[in-house]
Amino acid sequence: MSTKQSHRKLNDLFSKHNTRQVRMANTSTSSTTANFLGEALGNQTVKIYVGEKRKEFLVHKDLLCKTSDFFAKGFNGGFKESQEGEMYLPEDSPGAFFFLVDWIYRSTLPTTFTEAHIPDLYRLYILADKLCIPTLKDKTMDSIQILAKELETNGNVGDAFISKDIVLEVFSKFSWMEKLPKFIIWLMVDIFLHREKGRKLEVKASDLNLDDLKYVWDISKENFEISLSFQVRMLTWETSDCLWNPRNGQMEESNNRCVFHSHPEDNCK
Repeated sequence: MSTKQSHRKLNDLFSKHNTRQVRMANTSTSSTTANFLGEALGNQTVKIYVGEKRKEFLVHKDLLCKTSDFFAKGFNGGFKESQEGEMYLPEDSPGAFFFLVDWIYRSTLPTTFTEAHIPDLYRLYILADKLCIPTLKDKTMDSIQILAKELETNGNVGDAFISKDIVLEVFSKFSWMEKLPKFIIWLMVDIFLHREKGRKLEVKASDLNLDDLKYVWDISKENFEISLSFQVRMLTWETSDCLWNPRNGQMEESNNRCVFHSHPEDNCK
């Protein structure tokens, strides 16, 4: 056997050995990952029926219970849910619960929301508040602001964010001083003030459209706090140098990134 043939044979042997080692390492890694996921997920699932039509969701029990004490108490206590492995949430939104489940498994929310998702985003925020998941509330608020900014950039001021039914639904769940109602009213004022002239600092209260004022009056008949918060925002704006765009919360250079967040001060995640 020539020297070249010997080197070639050795190289082949080393190549086969290294390939085998890589395969073994990959198998080991896959096994470790599977074990880790198995431990995190657990081996038991539960069924959640959401909305009036009882949309069914199958979720890993351990993961669900780690996410919220609401589920932990329901499925681990002496309640009917713990015995049957089922829970009914007739007052909640299936669309919002879908995003909750997605967040539970992936620790993130989608980045492709559209105007059609606005009601479900608001309801996801309401659901996160009900389940005492402040991190999800803030992530949902981020998604709402990002979507509002994207729509504005494309020429859509965002009237869908302040539609009557969804505004009344939010105000039925929260005080006007809480974060989501605050965002809605700030956005409403921003939309109304800039509807005629576009985004200019020279706008003034007299620039408000009569139809927009009638709209505030109309929805305030069903919830006075809407009118109250609208007037407070207008008065605050008239005494300030400019009107801050509530859609800009997620801009890194903004000093107002956490105005609509629920976390303690200086604890943005």
